[in-house]
Amino acid sequence: MVFTKSSRAPLVITPAGQVLYKRAKKLVKEENSIKIEVKRANANNFRLGYSELDGKAWLTLVITHLNQGRMLANIETKEENSHLLEQHLREGRFDVIVFSRLGDEPLTGSLRQGMGVSYLMDIAVENVPGVKAIPLVPSQRSYCYSSLGIRENFIPNEVQKQYLEILKKNQDLN
Repeated sequence: MVFTKSSRAPLVITPAGQVLYKRAKKLVKEENSIKIEVKRANANNFRLGYSELDGKAWLTLVITHLNQGRMLANIETKEENSHLLEQHLREGRFDVIVFSRLGDEPLTGSLRQGMGVSYLMDIAVENVPGVKAIPLVPSQRSYCYSSLGIRENFIPNEVQKQYLEILKKNQDLN
């Protein structure tokens, strides 16, 4: 029994109904993912998301290699912060992302208003008005590593494999 109803009480979802609802939500999400994957299976384009820091340091080299292979026409790129990149990769908006994150949170409004302290890379605050980078002593330094993330259910076709090969050949992201 999925739900119960009596003349005096409102509709009540049973534990079995709750299980059914949770599993059905997962199935609907999986169905949508399958539809996207099937549609993209024959596409010759490649969707790459990157963070600002990684784009400045790494993407230029990759674009040079893509240009040599005459592959720039079919690549879609978008710059976002690393938190959004990871979320959008899971949602299927990107095939691959290049991302980094030093701390748990991006630059916040309170930091911009002079009410906080945060560990960030120098380049992250270069052009942010009202935010000053204070160098740490060597023993206090933290390092930020960039990563290449590939969507879990991404099954690349032959053209997309070529993009992946170029990215992997240029994976020295640090």
